[in-house]
Amino acid sequence: MAEEFKKTLGFWSCFSVAVGLVVASTTLVSLGQGMGIGGGFLYAMIAAWLLQLFSAMTYGELATMLPRAGGISTYTLVAMGLWLFIGIEFVTPLAEETINPGRNLPWSMFTGLAIILVIKALFGLASLKYVPMADLAESTHPHVDMAGAIMDSGGSIWIGIVSRFIEIQKRSSAIFVSDRSGAALSGCSSPL
Repeated sequence: MAEEFKKTLGFWSCFSVAVGLVVASTTLVSLGQGMGIGGGFLYAMIAAWLLQLFSAMTYGELATMLPRAGGISTYTLVAMGLWLFIGIEFVTPLAEETINPGRNLPWSMFTGLAIILVIKALFGLASLKYVPMADLAESTHPHVDMAGAIMDSGGSIWIGIVSRFIEIQKRSSAIFVSDRSGAALSGCSSPL
């Protein structure tokens, strides 16, 4: 008989994974370049957030109906995401370990998406304030350009350090979740 997970994960554990897999330095590049292009990118970002919100609620409902380790691999092979918000659905492999997954998984994804939208909107608007649109659109590292414009060379160092921490957290979340997905694909209930 397959070993089952203990229900130990609450809202904040699920929230940390939801946000940790979406926030990445690569999305800051996309955000900066998009703001640099202009022409209503903020509206496009809000539209993408709204679409991803529907996706998150769908994944949350599926995780509640099928609370198995593996999440997405348990019920679909189709990967869906919009670049600025991709990854929010990867909290669903934690359904089997989550206390009250019907509440904590959808709520963690919704709250995570809302906070990410606000932070990215503020970051994008700050980018436009301090760096010319044309420079943002052409830059391979617009987030570094923006931080440098605000805080000189200290800003570039600061955003570099923040980017490294974001990548470490993202990779930690991915490793944590991938064990559950691998277990589900191999037919095990628990990766342990």
